[in-house]
Amino acid sequence: MYDIAVKRWLKRIGFCAAGLALLLLVFVAEEHTRGRWALNRNLSRLKANGEDYLVAALEPRHPPGNHNSFADLTDIADQLDPMVKHMDDAPPSLRFAVTGKEIVAWRLNQWGRNTRITNDWSRLGPELDEARDLLDLLHTAVQKPAYDSGFDYKKGFVDFQLGSLGKVKRPAEILKDAALYEMHRGNLDAAGGHLCAMVKLSSDQSPEPLVICQLVRDACATMAFDATWQALQAPGWNDAQLAAMQAAWEACHFAKDMGSAMEMERALAFDFYEQIKSSKAKLASAVNQREAADEVLGG
Repeated sequence: MYDIAVKRWLKRIGFCAAGLALLLLVFVAEEHTRGRWALNRNLSRLKANGEDYLVAALEPRHPPGNHNSFADLTDIADQLDPMVKHMDDAPPSLRFAVTGKEIVAWRLNQWGRNTRITNDWSRLGPELDEARDLLDLLHTAVQKPAYDSGFDYKKGFVDFQLGSLGKVKRPAEILKDAALYEMHRGNLDAAGGHLCAMVKLSSDQSPEPLVICQLVRDACATMAFDATWQALQAPGWNDAQLAAMQAAWEACHFAKDMGSAMEMERALAFDFYEQIKSSKAKLASAVNQREAADEVLGG
């Protein structure tokens, strides 16, 4: 009798286990079908709305090297630090004297931090004078008709490799400092030229449909915006100079370009899952990258 009872219980446990396994398989199959159906429905909706979700349709054209300002800007950035060693000693930017009253930096003869006077133009000014040829190269670089960081959109997020994007901020910084220095000396022609070149540097970055690229661009534009405000505190600008500043800013479309970047990243996300679904090697690479990132972040 004992053996018969044990067998009955084992059979019941086996039936329960088989039932649970069957339920699990049904659940997985249902979720797979439901997920695919939901994805296809969303893709159909995007298509009906005229929205692109394919990387190939959104990828910007890669210009010829002699038309591309990015390479020139990063090369100039590498030359800046050894030539202009006191860029970090520039007068305060976006700093307020009291609430609602920003400091007009170009008017300062001396400045510092925490009420201590530590800097003046005696170190940075001569370095900017010596870097005049480099500044001329910057002006030439931003006039090139295209901007391309070289990101490979076909590899996308699976093998995400971006060039030295942060270097682009360095040319924006020296143009800002040079503009403030020329305003301090009363040379509005030179200051206006540096300012327009800085705004042009920001507007040139519009073709890069990646959020990180647009965030770097916003950092450059923030410096340009502050320099523009600083410039408007200086008397003596003529109509032609002011019109040049306005025209430079009118070429910028930050909200539209960030929207394009989000569209591209949505397409890259679709492409990412397609790639790792169809390739075990790419799946393993993606997992390894995530694990490495978790280790760096302490996850």
